[in-house]
Amino acid sequence: MGRLRPLDMIEWAQQAITLGAPDQPERADAHGILGIGLGLMGRADEGLAVHESVLSTVSSTGRGPNGLAVRMANGWLRLVTDDFMAAAAELSEAAPAALRAGSYRVALYAFTWLTRTHFHLGAWDEAIVDADRAVTLLSETEHEWLRPLVHWVASAVPAARGDWATADQHAAAAEAGNTAYEMMLLCGGMAKAQVAAANGKHDGVLEALEPVLTLMPRQGIEEPGFWSWQHLYVDALTGTGRLDEAEAFLRPREELANRRNHRSSVARLARSRGRLASATGDTAGAMAAFEFGAQQLRQLPLPFEKAQLELAWGQSLRRTGQRRLAAERLRSAADVFTALGAQPFLERTERELLASGLTPARRKDYDPNRLTPHELAVANLVGQGMSNRQIAADIMVSIKTVQAHLTKIYAKMGVTSRAELAAQIHQGNRAGADPAP
Repeated sequence: MGRLRPLDMIEWAQQAITLGAPDQPERADAHGILGIGLGLMGRADEGLAVHESVLSTVSSTGRGPNGLAVRMANGWLRLVTDDFMAAAAELSEAAPAALRAGSYRVALYAFTWLTRTHFHLGAWDEAIVDADRAVTLLSETEHEWLRPLVHWVASAVPAARGDWATADQHAAAAEAGNTAYEMMLLCGGMAKAQVAAANGKHDGVLEALEPVLTLMPRQGIEEPGFWSWQHLYVDALTGTGRLDEAEAFLRPREELANRRNHRSSVARLARSRGRLASATGDTAGAMAAFEFGAQQLRQLPLPFEKAQLELAWGQSLRRTGQRRLAAERLRSAADVFTALGAQPFLERTERELLASGLTPARRKDYDPNRLTPHELAVANLVGQGMSNRQIAADIMVSIKTVQAHLTKIYAKMGVTSRAELAAQIHQGNRAGADPAP
């Protein structure tokens, strides 16, 4: 399992089941691993059937020592198959039960996947508590090979909320050495990529995920639902202008996710498809991709995923001049980001609204009325220290368009450099700040 070789997982789990006595905990572990191995081969229904057959014979609740590992694995596979509520129910019972029974490895896994489940469901405060339990168990049990997995999962909420210090700490703790298991290398790369993506650093995403592209075999790396990294890589390629590479990488992942009918993966990749189509000027293709992604998410309880799609959709609509429709998408996304405390994503959404002229700018010492909404958005991003390439990716325009906006901004504001412009913006922000209560 650590090497992400599902065929070997299945083979050795079956041998352990054959050799083990009915009451051996190791035999129950083998059933759990067998189900995960089948899932990694795209046979999740068979894997769930293996788990359920064991749980039905262990006890009515599966709480006995031999049932805990299978319950944890069943919760993991429920999460993988988009059955989020069932995953939450299974893992919420398995995690504390394993802890009480002294099955610390099982508890560590269960709290880790419960963290991931709560993150997807938008229960982020609960996810933080679960992550703290997993990190504490990790330090007490010293399961070194699970360190990158635990910290990848634990970094999700801090990254999405813009708590960069905590997110960076988890990403650093998730780093794996060159001789580590494949799962360790994968999770270490995903942790760094997750933080970089939330921070809008496309180059950081590409750097973090480059080692993941070389891992073999690919079956355990690419199976939809298990590891969410492919959309981050596509978005980073798109954001850095490597559009042909993004297309070549995206297409086979789309085909696999569609063959598996894995809705959350299909939706993430559809969002990436929409961004890529928008970047290439294919407006119709972008709109179709966003609509297709939204269809996949309608029956899934994934607020953060839905809001991210609304944001990307709104960006594309604004770019094509459809301001009213853009406003609907962007304001819907802003409501969710506000509720979740997803500050970096909320700020991006507000910048889009501002660039669209849909919300008034806050008062500054300099006169923002001299700037168009698009120019004001670019000026504020310059004030945040972004490069032209980063600004272009953030507001979904070309680098040449950013340069043209800057030329006009310099003339209107009476400045000759980015440093002077940033200084005026910072001075205006301080002067326009609301007084302390």
